[in-house]
Amino acid sequence: MARNKKLTIVWKDKEFFGIICFKNNTKGDIICYLENENNNGEKFEGEIKYLNLKPEYKGRKIMLISSKVLDNEQPYTFEYFCFYKRKNE
Repeated sequence: MARNKKLTIVWKDKEFFGIICFKNNTKGDIICYLENENNNGEKFEGEIKYLNLKPEYKGRKIMLISSKVLDNEQPYTFEYFCFYKRKNE
């Protein structure tokens, strides 16, 4: 991963769930660990915006997204997320 002063991501897999920042190096620094359950930690919530492609374009590689490949009635779909900062033990 390249160094990017503005790149901060949420990463989740079997062993890790947290926020990683790539501001200072290419490996990334762990900002905080996260969890799905509320244990009175800091709450992060919002929506993830996805492009909603027309049925004939779904499953295909699209090089350039334009209004012609987006669904006319609902061009975007949204998914709500909510997770919590893990309290330090």
